[in-house]
Amino acid sequence: MKESKSKTIQAKKLRKAAEDALAKRKAADIKKLSGPEVKKLVHEIEVHQIELEMQNEELSRTQAEAEKARDKYEDLYDFSPVGYLTLDEKGDILEANLMASSLFKAEKVHFIKRRFPLFVASGYRNAFHAFLKQVFASDTKQVCEIKLVDNDGQPFYAQLESIQMGNTEERPKLCQTAVIDISELKKKDETEALKKRMEFILGATKTGLDIIDSEFNLRYVDPGWQKVYGDYKGKRCFEYFMGRSERCSSCGIPRALETKQPVITEEVLAREGNRVVQVTTLPFQDGKGGWLVAEVNVDITERKKLEMELEKHQRHLEDLVKERTAAFEVSETRFRRLFEAAKEGILILDAATGTIIEVNPFLIEVLGYSREELLGKELWEIGLLRDIIASKESFLELQSKEYIRYDDLPLRTKDGHKIGVEFISNVYTVNHEKVVQCSIRDVTERKQMQDELKEKMQDLERFAKFAVDRELKMEELEKKIKELEERLKDR
Repeated sequence: MKESKSKTIQAKKLRKAAEDALAKRKAADIKKLSGPEVKKLVHEIEVHQIELEMQNEELSRTQAEAEKARDKYEDLYDFSPVGYLTLDEKGDILEANLMASSLFKAEKVHFIKRRFPLFVASGYRNAFHAFLKQVFASDTKQVCEIKLVDNDGQPFYAQLESIQMGNTEERPKLCQTAVIDISELKKKDETEALKKRMEFILGATKTGLDIIDSEFNLRYVDPGWQKVYGDYKGKRCFEYFMGRSERCSSCGIPRALETKQPVITEEVLAREGNRVVQVTTLPFQDGKGGWLVAEVNVDITERKKLEMELEKHQRHLEDLVKERTAAFEVSETRFRRLFEAAKEGILILDAATGTIIEVNPFLIEVLGYSREELLGKELWEIGLLRDIIASKESFLELQSKEYIRYDDLPLRTKDGHKIGVEFISNVYTVNHEKVVQCSIRDVTERKQMQDELKEKMQDLERFAKFAVDRELKMEELEKKIKELEERLKDR
């Protein structure tokens, strides 16, 4: 109604303008015409008027059709099952249909003029800006998949199909964008991809998956096992896998359904070369509340072989340990006998602290101390050893060099008697811990022999000197005798 009224007003204005233009023409121009010429002019005017009326009717009809097409386009645009947006180069929303508003859960009046990047998930905004830039740089349709968020902040995946429009002096650059919700398709694709990955993993790891009801009927068997055992429909698990007429004695299904807890068992698959699998039976409820179990069958053949090898090696190691223990006990017995029967003093120290941890009977007897008086003491706490290692610093030197030897040292016994000893210390490792073995030998007799030998050598040297002196004196006497004989001859 408003549009018809507007057309009437426009027609009246046009007529008024034509009448004003005609009134401005000089009346004299018409008066100069003859009768026939006036009739001819009137006829032309009438014909022209009819032409104008026909053109006006055509224009009205065309305008009505255009308005009808526009209304139809608006209906198609607004009620399209696909969301449509018009964006500028900054990404502002200039137009949107009802479906687009519905997708983003926003009222159309509040949705328009907002920035579209605000509805793009944060991790995808750089990709969207790059896409929009590509749209305005190209004359062809551009497509991308992107993650969006609605007005409530809920994410969904969409495919954007955009093409540039406008780009004239009268019309700025704009782009028409179709927003297609592909969330369900994305979920389907992800589910399909997950299924393929799961089947690949199951096949690569030789893992089987099946679902069984409380009556042992197979509800699902993974494709890998179907290639080996065939169609499972209408069969029970023990028939399908084991070729049996009754359930397996080690079956974990009854216990899993009873306890509602996972049950782990082992089975040998005779039809697969006695392959050993570990069966984890997991109870669960279906959508109707009925109880089923999912069996995850993991190949443990190699593990069982390794366990057998490990058990074999373990027995071998246990036998070796027994042999070594027996040999060690024999060695320890021999060492203990040698240690206790040795005719020289032996002292064992902790290499880290200098604490005495063992002393043999010979040294106890020589020194006059009891075993209890020596054990547990630090080396520098024992007065009898002060002449050998006088301080902690000296012990540190022993730790670093790991060998010290003294050929003749005075060792003081408990009663104050001094003994000449040879002291040799070595650091070595026992059970990953360093110890110091000190060997102490009484060198009193050897020293006495050395002293006696020294005295005899000195006597020998004196005798040799005396002999040499006597020889020289004999030669001098013989010379004098010869001189006297010569003198006698001269007389």
